[in-house]
Amino acid sequence: MDSLKLAGLQVAGASLLGAVSYYCYNNQSTPTKPLKKLAKGVNKNSSIVLFFNEGGTQCLHHQNHKTDECPLVDCPVRHLRTLKRIVSKASSCVDICLYNLNQVELESALVDLLRSGKKVRVVVGDRNIEDKEAISRLRSEGAFVVEKCSKPPPGADLRALQYAPGDLLMHHKFVIVDSKILLTGSMNWTNNSFTNNYDHMLINVDPYLVNQFVEEFQYLFSTESNNEKAYCTQPNGKVPFEAIFFRRNNFLCRPDANRKKRCEKEDCMFYNYKFILHKIMRASVSVDICVQQLTAEDLSNEVIFLHNIGVKVRVMCDKSFSTGTGSQMQVFINAGIPVHRLEGEGSLHHKFIIIDGKTLLAGTINWTMQGFFGNYENLLIIEDKDTVLQFVKEFEKLWDVFPAISKVY
Repeated sequence: MDSLKLAGLQVAGASLLGAVSYYCYNNQSTPTKPLKKLAKGVNKNSSIVLFFNEGGTQCLHHQNHKTDECPLVDCPVRHLRTLKRIVSKASSCVDICLYNLNQVELESALVDLLRSGKKVRVVVGDRNIEDKEAISRLRSEGAFVVEKCSKPPPGADLRALQYAPGDLLMHHKFVIVDSKILLTGSMNWTNNSFTNNYDHMLINVDPYLVNQFVEEFQYLFSTESNNEKAYCTQPNGKVPFEAIFFRRNNFLCRPDANRKKRCEKEDCMFYNYKFILHKIMRASVSVDICVQQLTAEDLSNEVIFLHNIGVKVRVMCDKSFSTGTGSQMQVFINAGIPVHRLEGEGSLHHKFIIIDGKTLLAGTINWTMQGFFGNYENLLIIEDKDTVLQFVKEFEKLWDVFPAISKVY
């Protein structure tokens, strides 16, 4: 029988999700019914994807109960407990790189690890005021904390920018347990994200992908903000899971994007930016976009071109950001591309694009120029069919729920 080692535990099972459910849910060899549905067909080398929906507020009635039984497959309380148990099982170290960290139960799990002698390292932005209290508590318990600068790097040419820049964000949302388990996605580690947003979290143990995040964390943790290099590593293109990282110093390459050419710097981010656009342009059947924000005009132009030559394009967006400065949603509508929008409570916080139902681009990055050139971000390029299929199903589910719009206002 196949086995998978997670957080120091040897677990029997043919799928990654089955293995996680085995040790997270009272060591039951048979997962609960909702987990069985999620586990069906998921290969052991794929990712578990936990999806969070605004309707999860209905599950708060059993948040204080010990049972994990719930009729909802995407029960946020059960998902929260899954993440907490994975973090709590750390045998040596938890590395955290997050935009927000103020979820009480996860913070408590980290404090317990510190008190038991485990190492916790944290990378956050220096402008996240709402997290100061939680970060201070972790510091007082012995966590190592590094704050990254949010101001544009020295030498930035602000005159070449289309819009005046705000603070550059530490926008990552990933946690690494024992350098073996990666938790990453669009979700901030806050109470609001678990109960009010449409979000996702991947659980992945692919060695190549995990190692990419381990190396990026170590670089950010050990390098002063003003000494960082812009990130530009040519993607492998031959692996099922791969990551591209974005750093504050990529801001220096943003004028090159406006000029639509690569500069003379060896680490110019423009190469990776064009690589991502070319990935999308290779679509021959469909492009499904589910994002909170999309203001990058290059991407908008490419998507409209694909639509005009017969590629099926669908777009889902968040209501509040669809009317923001630079939003391309009305541009899509005017071009004849169907746009569906979350109109109710909560926020559509996803950031993923599915190409031909086979390739997934997903991560922390909002599809904006500041996201590509300025923020600390990551973008996963996923060719693993089981992982992509989970996002395809989620897209179809939300597409049927969110109404179509003919104008953003």
